[in-house]
Amino acid sequence: MGKYCLAVARDWGNERVQWGMPIGKHEAGAKKIAFIASSTFAMEAVTYLTSHMADDENNDLRIEVAMAKLFCSELAWEVVDTTMQLRGGRGYEKASSLKARGEKPYPIERLMRDCRINRIIEGTTDIMKLFLAREAMDPHLKVATDLLKKNIPVGQKIQAGVKLASFYSTWYPTQWINSSLWSTNNEFGKLSKHLSYIESSAHKLARTIFHYIGLYQDRLERKQHILGLLMEVGTELFTMAVTCSYAKSKLDAQPNDLTPQYLADVFCLNRKRKIERLFDTLSNNDDVKENKLAKSVLNGDVEWLEKGIAWVGY
Repeated sequence: MGKYCLAVARDWGNERVQWGMPIGKHEAGAKKIAFIASSTFAMEAVTYLTSHMADDENNDLRIEVAMAKLFCSELAWEVVDTTMQLRGGRGYEKASSLKARGEKPYPIERLMRDCRINRIIEGTTDIMKLFLAREAMDPHLKVATDLLKKNIPVGQKIQAGVKLASFYSTWYPTQWINSSLWSTNNEFGKLSKHLSYIESSAHKLARTIFHYIGLYQDRLERKQHILGLLMEVGTELFTMAVTCSYAKSKLDAQPNDLTPQYLADVFCLNRKRKIERLFDTLSNNDDVKENKLAKSVLNGDVEWLEKGIAWVGY
């Protein structure tokens, strides 16, 4: 789907002229085309890696597969939506209508209809995030199980506390002081900066998950927005690493072709900005007010806003 959208964007970006210049050369159009191209490359990288790993029956791919499903289904939707926006009214028009008018019958509106279901079937985006959250927190919860349980004898809780202190006294400091502080990843060339960012951000994510477990304890499972943000960060870091690795393999095979490096670089730059926004949103959000408003809606307090609906078939 991404490849098809890329071909359409390239064709349309060259053909369609506005203000004396192809829309692909206008900055607004260029940014869309760059997004489509870099996203397609990243989705291909993630798909190839997880498919390759699946060939080994001994691999436990629950996390990687969930991240691949979450990432590709969400990004494919964004790519199709961007392609439709680039095409304008012709993107919304059916292929049969375009063909009848003598234009190239690109079925972008059909792609959009077909693509949307991927965010629902085989585990919705929200379920994927919760599944990943369970996997991410499981090691912590195993260590702290007895301490978090209610009605546990004091002696057992003390033993659990000692066990917990012993584990985190070594684990937690390494999330601050670790190899990411001095690793260079020179083998990745111009992409090395992204690998360094991935390493340091992975440790930041580990610390952040630990902090939220400590803050909310057994109530964290009900903080689904927080969990979703944390899992999005992890997924973005995973896809950045995979994309850089895929670009390196392409570059190793054909050293004179730098396009894989360009694609990976643009993708990672965009994802880094998203990751920073996600980290910021963890503490800078409107969860309390939004939850309050949703409760008010469910109670019927704003039912007046629904007046004027013309129900059909009831």
